[in-house]
Amino acid sequence: MLGKAKDLIADHADTVEGAIDQAAALWRHALSARPGHAGALADLAAWHAMRGEDGAALDLAGRAVEADPAMASAWYTLGLLRERRGDAAGARAARRRFVEVAGPAFAAEAEAVRRGLEAQPATGRTPDAGRNGVSPAR
Repeated sequence: MLGKAKDLIADHADTVEGAIDQAAALWRHALSARPGHAGALADLAAWHAMRGEDGAALDLAGRAVEADPAMASAWYTLGLLRERRGDAAGARAARRRFVEVAGPAFAAEAEAVRRGLEAQPATGRTPDAGRNGVSPAR
C-alpha cells in the first residue's frame, strides 16, 4: 500500500510543482499591481525559500513584515531563513514574533514553534531548522 502511495505522489510531483510555479507567477503579477501587498510578498518569499533562493526570500519576507508587521507567515519564513544563514539570535526573534502574531489559522504551528523555543538554548537550533523554508500558508 505504501508503495502505491509513493508512486502516486511521484506521478503527480510535476503537476504540483507546476501549480506552485503558476502561483508564483500570480504573486508576481499581484505585486506588479500592488508592490506592498504583504500576503503576496510573504507567499513569494516562501516560494523562493523552498527553491533555496534565500537572498530573494529574505528580501521579500522583510518587505512583507514591513508592510504588515502581523504577517505571521513572513515571520515564520524569516525564522527559517535566518537559521539557515547561521543567525540564531535573528531566527529566535523572528520565531518569537511569529508566535506573538499567529492567529487561529496558525495555532498548531505557533504552539510547535513556542515549544521549540522553550526547549532550545538561545544559541541552539530549533526543531524545524532543517526544513526547507516553506511558510505555513493558509
